[in-house]
Order: sequence, then C-alpha cells, then structure tokens
Amino acid sequence: MRWADEVARALQARPVLLLLVTPGLLAQNPATGRRQLDDPQAPVRREITAALAAGAVVVPVLCDGVDSLPAGLPPPLDVLGERTWRRLRAYDWAGDLRRIEQDLLALGLPPQRHPAARRAVLVGVLLLGAAGAGLWWWQQPPADPLTGRWQGRIGADDVLLVLQRDGDQLRLESAPIHIRQRADWADYRQFWRERDGGQAGGELDAVRWRGAGTARAAVGSPLAIDVALTVLSVPGDVPVDGGNLSATLMPDGRLQGTRWFNGAQAEVPAVLTRSH
Repeated sequence: MRWADEVARALQARPVLLLLVTPGLLAQNPATGRRQLDDPQAPVRREITAALAAGAVVVPVLCDGVDSLPAGLPPPLDVLGERTWRRLRAYDWAGDLRRIEQDLLALGLPPQRHPAARRAVLVGVLLLGAAGAGLWWWQQPPADPLTGRWQGRIGADDVLLVLQRDGDQLRLESAPIHIRQRADWADYRQFWRERDGGQAGGELDAVRWRGAGTARAAVGSPLAIDVALTVLSVPGDVPVDGGNLSATLMPDGRLQGTRWFNGAQAEVPAVLTRSH
C-alpha cells in the first residue's frame, strides 16, 4: 500500500493527532532558508493541513528544546497557536506522558483493557523532525512479552540477557559474564591457561551465553521457554560448555525456572526480570 494513501485514510477518520514539535521542525533549511512549515508542498505541512481540514483533534506536543509555538505560522497552521499544548521532556517523561494520556481519556478515547481495544482507538502521531514526518498509529501491536532485555540471578551468575522471539522460536544472547575472580571457574581457567601444552596461552576472564530454542504456551498454561545454551569465550567465541535454560513466564512478569550446565552436571535456579 502507498504510504501517502494510508496517511490520507487515517486523517479522514478524524483521529487525534499529537504533533511532536522538535527544534528540527522549527529550524530553517540551510539550503532554502525556509522552515518545513513555510513550504506548502512539504509533507509535514500537507499532512497537518489535511488533518485540520478533516476536523482532527490536534494537540501540539513541545519536545526538549522548544519552549513555545512560534508566532506567525502560515495559514491554516496559525490556528495551532490557539490550541492547548503539552510537553514531552526527557527528564519528566513519565509525568508528561501521563498528562497526555489523561487528555486522550478526556477526549473520549477508551483505555486499553485488552489488545483488541487498541484497534478501536483511532489515534495517529505525526512525528515531526528535521528528517521529515511520518504517521504512527497509537494502536501499535502489543509488545511481545519475551523480546527484549532481561536481567537477574541464575545460580552464581548475575546475567543480562537479550531475548528475540519469532513465533515459537527464541534466540538468546548474554552480555559478557566476568569470571576472573570466581572460585567456581578457577580450575577451568587453569585448564584454559595450560591447554595445548601451554601453546595456546592467554587468560579466560569472561564468557557469554548464546542459545536457541522455543517459546510456547499450551492451552491453559503460561508461556514457557526451553533454550539450548552454548557458553563461549570472550573474546574468541570458543565453545567452553553447554547446557539448557528452561523457564516459565509468571503472572508478575518474571521468568522463573532452572539452568543446567553439562560441565557441572547440576541444575540451578533462574529468576529474571525485564531490564529497562
């Protein structure tokens, strides 16, 4: 589908538009000496004009570096100065976003109680910046409960993991785990130092985990993961050990289960929470 057609369809649905006003939007183009908003053919200006003509509710949102809407905007954009505006600042992101959410609720948009409710909310976001503009749907698909960064304690290891889910398939990669001061790694580090008759040399001061497996939920059961792990040297990615990580997604959002390493021939508890 054509992007421009989708923008036009969204605007005709009389959405609520949040205009993210950045310094780049208000800056002059060095090549032309004009702002994007001064050019009748600029995509940003055309989209805002179409939204106003369609009767959309337009809420200017001033980002970091913008203290107020400038005076003297060309018609019909000059009406934006009469609209109630909000801020969206890095240092008070949560508070500013909460106020915007309250505005949307006051406009009659239903709160999300189920993923299907997102499809009923006709809210667009015009992202306005130096590089141009695009239409973002407020009803983004629900975030995957596994994909992202996780941290926690797995046995003796404090780990930071990145999970990437694609359907039932799950991939895993850890940040380096430093083992230089670890008593449980002392014997293996000595073996590593002396391997190949001492010709290989070098120290093994850190390892990382890499793995692939599945993420599935049986009927009436929570989502569960089962990942085959490989322990790799850092640097070099030389296989050091192997094992398995299995865990269940708990109601409180944690991953809880066990990890097995072939070298230790033992299971240890695993508890992970999302890392922000």
